[in-house]
Amino acid sequence: MAVKSVLERDKKDASPEPEPRRSRWRFWVSPADQPAWARPALLAVTAVAVLLYAWSLPANGFAPYYSSGVLSMAGSWEAFFFGAFDPNATIMMDKLPGGFIPQAVAVWLFGPYPWAMALPQVIYGAISVLVMYRVVRLWMGPRAGLLAAAIFAATPLLVSMFGHPMVDGALTVCLVLAADACQRAVHTGRMRWLLLAGVWIGLGFQAKMMQAWMVLPALGIAYLIAARGPVLRRFGHLAAALGVTLVVSFSWTAAMSLAPADSRPYADGTTNDNVWTMVVGYNGVERFGIHLPGTVVLSDNDTGGDEGGDEGGGGGMPPEIGQLYLLRYLTQIAWMLPLTLAGLAYGLARWRRQDRVANGGFAMWSAWLAINIAVYSVIEILHTAYLATFIPAVAALSAGGAAIMWRAYRERRRGSRWVLPVVVAVQGAFAAVLADAADFMPWLAPSIAVLTVGSVLALVVRSSPRVQQGAMAAGLAAALLAPAAWSASVLDHRYGGSSFDAEAGPIGPRLNQMLNDMMGDRADPGAVAAITEVPATLTDRQRHILDHVETNNEDARYPFVTDSWVVASRYIVATGTSPLAMAGFQGASPFPTLAEAQRLVDTGEARFFLLTGETGWLGNRSSDETAAIRDWVTTTCQEVSPSTYLPPGTQEAPADPTTNATLHRCT
Repeated sequence: MAVKSVLERDKKDASPEPEPRRSRWRFWVSPADQPAWARPALLAVTAVAVLLYAWSLPANGFAPYYSSGVLSMAGSWEAFFFGAFDPNATIMMDKLPGGFIPQAVAVWLFGPYPWAMALPQVIYGAISVLVMYRVVRLWMGPRAGLLAAAIFAATPLLVSMFGHPMVDGALTVCLVLAADACQRAVHTGRMRWLLLAGVWIGLGFQAKMMQAWMVLPALGIAYLIAARGPVLRRFGHLAAALGVTLVVSFSWTAAMSLAPADSRPYADGTTNDNVWTMVVGYNGVERFGIHLPGTVVLSDNDTGGDEGGDEGGGGGMPPEIGQLYLLRYLTQIAWMLPLTLAGLAYGLARWRRQDRVANGGFAMWSAWLAINIAVYSVIEILHTAYLATFIPAVAALSAGGAAIMWRAYRERRRGSRWVLPVVVAVQGAFAAVLADAADFMPWLAPSIAVLTVGSVLALVVRSSPRVQQGAMAAGLAAALLAPAAWSASVLDHRYGGSSFDAEAGPIGPRLNQMLNDMMGDRADPGAVAAITEVPATLTDRQRHILDHVETNNEDARYPFVTDSWVVASRYIVATGTSPLAMAGFQGASPFPTLAEAQRLVDTGEARFFLLTGETGWLGNRSSDETAAIRDWVTTTCQEVSPSTYLPPGTQEAPADPTTNATLHRCT
């Protein structure tokens, strides 16, 4: 039987016709055009995924930098609209506010709790699993759809990411929904679905900016190859969808650029206070080493201000740290790599034997994967959470490839009978070697090996259909065992990752050591703690400082001005007050200028300055304006002695820039 006829037979559910009506309350019952087991199995996979995603909610802490912005957005309409770091909306965060809006709404509804900030990501994860099933089901049938959903749900990086307040979750669900809309456009040839895909890409841009555009060529290729209708009409549809994408993508940026600079917060990540520079430069081409005028240059050991960021792409890291990073990336996303590549190659090799829908799907997911590989091979700053955009393609190609290789194996086609056993063997060997190298859960590698050997032997012997099905199930179990085990490790909070970085498994406990290796003598415990989680309460010293300035600031707009957003973040998270933080996330933005700081003092908007001497991320940068303000404050303002605000007998704080700051009063 030809592969085309098999595909048509197994994809009865791919019809764009409306499903038969059924009770909305019986959501667990499969539609009439799907197998009876499909819906219950999908719901079971989704339930397990939600359990893993939500498990970390009670243990979540406040993410550095961005949690302050979310709390500010939840308490101030002005901060909400501008995506400001502080409640007074004096400086924007260095990202668009779109990805933080659901978090701010959740905080407004449920209260200023870390779990409330992370709750939208759990919802994104559940939606993504369900939509991955639908996308692949329309392409390769319900069995492949369920396998894709399971692979997606069992990917360790996603289990950590969807459990913490990272806007990469919003980007991921938008990209999956865009693929779903594109798939429907391919099936129906209707432009409205393609326009919807453009909307989803635009919303993904609002979450993570230009990273969302990476999949545009993949969606366009799939539509051109597989959609019905004349070629010129398909090009017209794509042009319209691209227009929608651009409008939705740049809507907020255009609105900000129309607002006068003196009526909106300063655009962080820039030296020229231009929101286009922040979006296209700082968060765009600067990541590839292309510097646009007005862009803050990212430092060598910088995370680029990303939630869920890590120490960067590895430039200048010691060899042992670089090796750890390679192993780290593989264990987070690449357990299914052999099956993914085999599915890609086999699907494209049988191009002429397949229908247009199958070819369009293989083209879309192959281009999706290739673009991600190309971009992340040249990007200068690579955060673990960025790699989430790989995973839809990995899940789809692995599931689609497994389905088509299984069908070819069952047909006993000459030249295809050995493909499936060889792929199962290579996949199992790769997973076993990687599990052994990771040195986590020592039972994993031998278990994978046993399952793989049994599966390959049964497939080679080609016994009864039931034995063959069991052999295929054993091969898939061997492939899924390691990522599922790593994902399940988040049930132990030591292995659940953090809002600082997306990771599941044993890498987390080594994070402080890596930071110490990179920071050298500056890696005191306070600095390390400040970049991983923001405490929800003030120290006694900080509380006494706040009490003093609130008593003596004479209704100033700002309780104090500080040269470190780390200090400001502590006060915003713990009390909701609104100190003014100089110089932005990187410490290199010329905001405020010396003249502006002097004007704040002259007008009575600020009377106190809390100086640490460490500006920006890890205190590694300082703008000329910030240095000038420090000099002016220390030479013209009165230093407030700790004895003025500390009760007698209070112990001095340890060496921590967030507590060992010097308070000055300027009049």
